[in-house]
This record gives sequence, structure tokens and C-alpha cells, in this order.
Amino acid sequence: MEGRKGERDYVEQEEEEEEEEEEEEEEEEEEEEEEEEEEEEEEEEEEEEEEEEDGVERWRERKEGKKEGKEMEKEGNE
Repeated sequence: MEGRKGERDYVEQEEEEEEEEEEEEEEEEEEEEEEEEEEEEEEEEEEEEEEEEDGVERWRERKEGKKEGKEMEKEGNE
């Protein structure tokens, strides 16, 4: 009887350890997924910021071009 109880305890302990390992692996996978999602979000934000900066720069260039055009027009009229 003692042998069987000890064997059963050993099996139960092994099963518990396996379950704990699986849970740890799942947690690690979840953390990795969260990190990947955060990285993707950061990349998207950076891209949006770059697009905004590009848009502002193009707007400035158009504005500069209009100013230059007006100045050239004034010079042409004089």
C-alpha cells in the first residue's frame, strides 16, 4: 500500500509540475504577443507621425511656392 501511495504521489507531483510548466509557457507566449502588439502599435504611431510631418512639410512647400509665385507676379507687374 505504501508503494502505491508513494507512486501515486509521485505521479500527481509530476502532473502538477507539467501543468505549471504549461502555464508558464502560456504566460510567456502571451507576454511575447503583447510585446509584439506594442511594437506594432509603436511602429504605426511612428508612421503616422512621419506622415503628418511629411504633410506639414508639403504644406509649407506649397505655401512657400505660392509666396514665391506671388512675388514673381509682383515683379512681373512692375
